[in-house]
Amino acid sequence: MATIQHPLLGRTEGNKKNGLVEFLGIQYATLAHQFAPPVPVDRKDSDESIDATSYGPSVGGVDGCDSEFGLIQHKLPRTHFAKSATQGLNLNITLPNVDVSSKSLPVLAFLHGGGFSAGSSSWPQNQLTNLVSVSSELGLPVVGVSINYRVGPAGFLTSQELRDAGFTPNNGLRDQRVALQWIKAHIKGFGGDSENITLVGHSAGGVSASLHLASEEPLFKRVACLSGQFLAVKPLPDPVHEHFYAESVRILGLDNLSPSERVSRIQGLNADEVAKISAFPSRPIVDGRMCLEIPSVKAVAGGIPTTLHRGWCQDLFIGDCQFDGSIMAGALDHRKSGIGKAFGEHLEKEVKDIPGLAGKIISAYTINSENSDDDSLHGILRLLNDVFFYIPTVYLARSWKDGAAYVYRFNSPNPWEGRWQGEASHITDLTMLLHNFDEFLTEEQKEAGRDYTRDLLTFVSGKKPWQAFDEQEEFEMEYGTLSGGRRKLIWDIVEEIEPDRLTFVLEQFIARG
Repeated sequence: MATIQHPLLGRTEGNKKNGLVEFLGIQYATLAHQFAPPVPVDRKDSDESIDATSYGPSVGGVDGCDSEFGLIQHKLPRTHFAKSATQGLNLNITLPNVDVSSKSLPVLAFLHGGGFSAGSSSWPQNQLTNLVSVSSELGLPVVGVSINYRVGPAGFLTSQELRDAGFTPNNGLRDQRVALQWIKAHIKGFGGDSENITLVGHSAGGVSASLHLASEEPLFKRVACLSGQFLAVKPLPDPVHEHFYAESVRILGLDNLSPSERVSRIQGLNADEVAKISAFPSRPIVDGRMCLEIPSVKAVAGGIPTTLHRGWCQDLFIGDCQFDGSIMAGALDHRKSGIGKAFGEHLEKEVKDIPGLAGKIISAYTINSENSDDDSLHGILRLLNDVFFYIPTVYLARSWKDGAAYVYRFNSPNPWEGRWQGEASHITDLTMLLHNFDEFLTEEQKEAGRDYTRDLLTFVSGKKPWQAFDEQEEFEMEYGTLSGGRRKLIWDIVEEIEPDRLTFVLEQFIARG
């Protein structure tokens, strides 16, 4: 056991493990009910010690851990993950085994992914223990902090009816912001530097991290968006949220209740009832506080507006996997039969005012109806990869003027048997960055992950990981040797059609269900 006397929290008990110290499940906010705004924990008058020896519960969402293992194509040992409607806003702190009173280490705050619908910092693939251990081995020691936040309906279900009743929207983002404020106020007592925090988000966590750039209050010094940023997964407009709410009400059988009765029932939904309405996409909404506008390439390309970035974050670390588009397969697999023909017809209809463009796209990504359904779907996913993951990172890097932008491309293949073996599929980068799968990798694969880790930790430490991306040379670091992703022809395509319009056309096709 490891015990510290924290100046704000009092006696805090954690674990010593493999040369590290962990403080797990520390509650940073409380909830009056599962849809309430987070209230920061205040322990200044408490004499009770904190038991931080085990992971705390998560709030909401589906238990998607095994589903994510399916995407990774490899499992780790797991236990039962506890959930709580009101006690799940907690975080975990991992640090080298040092005297915290004499240290001021860089802080890596981590936001997990999961599509805003699932995810937890206690899932074994998201744990920071091995990353912090490697940071010490590399001579770049950091304090790692992983954050639990609300996902699924508790995090993002909203409607005018709920807002009129005082239910705040974007609760998942609100949780994250309160957690970042907690870290700034408390991390010094754990040996971290409160003025040297890097927010690292993966997938939906990367989308979240980029949305926090709009905060009027500075929350971190640097940001790393890994396989996700606010152009990849955008906030949904009000009518879509209203539709999801209406469908949720129907599924729960609350149609005939008065608005006040319905709101009261929703406030007290049990876990089984929440699970019934968890199939709808969870996404942020423009609310004038946590999210100020729906991001667009046009807005970013003109110089990132203050509604998206206030300018207090210095440096940007951003990139994608060679085939992040694999994450979108689930939305299209059920339509695979004849998908090449269907996609071609959709393009011809939507861009008929631009002669030859549909044919150009179909040819570039080999989506024509003469190919097999598998090949056509694969081509569509590559197009989605380039439009939603690849070109947005370039636009964001080009527009980043407040400090240095560092762009990478993760091209190391998924080594495990399954659909995506040999591809740098979505989440493959995380398995190598956090080193939780190292025992299942070859030495060559481990070394690729170590290079990636070293560069990110160099960035977190406030040093230059490689040549910055700038107007003179748009340098991109590459990890691995895969080719075939991020086709350069996409730039010829977006010269003929505005990227935002192309994005909308593709979103329409996906949404056809």
